[in-house]
Amino acid sequence: ILLAGAGLMIRTFQNLQKVELGFEPAGRAKLQIGLPPDYPQEKDWEPCLMMLRSIQAELMHEPGVRAVGFGQDILLPGYYYPSHSLEGPNGKPVKAAMAGFNIGYQDASGLRLKRGRWLNQSRGNEVMVNEALARACWPGQDPIGQFLRPVGGVPGTGAEWKGWVVAGVVGDVRATMREAPNNFIYSPEGWGVSNLTTFVVRLSRDYDEAWAGLIRRHLYAFDPRLVVSQITPLGGVRDNQLWAERMANSVLKVLAGIALVLTVVGIFSVLAYTVDRRIGEFGVRLALGATRLDLMQLVIRRGMLLTLIGIAAGGGGALALTRFLRTLLFEVSPQSPTVLALVGVVLLFASALGCVLPALRATKVDITRLLRSE
Repeated sequence: ILLAGAGLMIRTFQNLQKVELGFEPAGRAKLQIGLPPDYPQEKDWEPCLMMLRSIQAELMHEPGVRAVGFGQDILLPGYYYPSHSLEGPNGKPVKAAMAGFNIGYQDASGLRLKRGRWLNQSRGNEVMVNEALARACWPGQDPIGQFLRPVGGVPGTGAEWKGWVVAGVVGDVRATMREAPNNFIYSPEGWGVSNLTTFVVRLSRDYDEAWAGLIRRHLYAFDPRLVVSQITPLGGVRDNQLWAERMANSVLKVLAGIALVLTVVGIFSVLAYTVDRRIGEFGVRLALGATRLDLMQLVIRRGMLLTLIGIAAGGGGALALTRFLRTLLFEVSPQSPTVLALVGVVLLFASALGCVLPALRATKVDITRLLRSE
């Protein structure tokens, strides 16, 4: 049962490591920066936007920084809030979130353009969408030039307003490691200005805490009223989302290792005791013409029979109990035949090791001394 649980968690961890994130986390970090409360937003958002651009320029002057962009947190934020209900095919609404980003965001984040062009400059009501939203709204069609319209329209627009025009399609990114990519609308930077903004920095060096401390000091020197709530490498964000799986994987590996040791020791002890009890029988068998190879096969066969009985009982228990791991598993079934088969092979190999020494001991019977004592 322990080996089956460890095998399932190893497969889960491998599958999670292969998940396509939509960006390359290596060499990138996220900075959550809060602006002073006296920087307005909503209608009078230009001072706030100018401040964000100033921070972007300041970060670009830092050593080891290759690109900087800012916008909403879309790179593994750990949550997803669809704020817009859009008119979808066949009259069915499609839920989506809107995320604004500025000109340098695509270079800093590594977002991949699939079709159309980047929204580097605002041209009226143009937006970009990700692949998931394009599939949901226009299955089998070219999304470029299509209109994206919220259900009920947008307050302040007339009935003649057709909707936002799709200028480009961006590759999907994930909000969490386990969830499939969600629907996203990417808008120009001026549409979603907020006092709490996420900056993405692409580095020419490996991330370390000393660099993060240097960035904090420089930003506070630039404006002491700024609040740098966190600086996190994107690789660390991914690892943090996998802490439960990593912990379960480590614990089950240790327990499975102990179980293998107990298997070898248990089989060895049982067979060693059996050989001692049957030593006279083995001597008689040798005297009547049995070979030492026959005795080895006899002992090993008994040990493997015990192992097969244990595998059958443990396999049934594994099928019943590993379903409680379902919430931790990812793209692997609790009843995975591949994992159970590999567990059986590992146990057979471990049991064979436990059978070797007692079997060799059975072949070293001294027939002359044994018959004289009888």
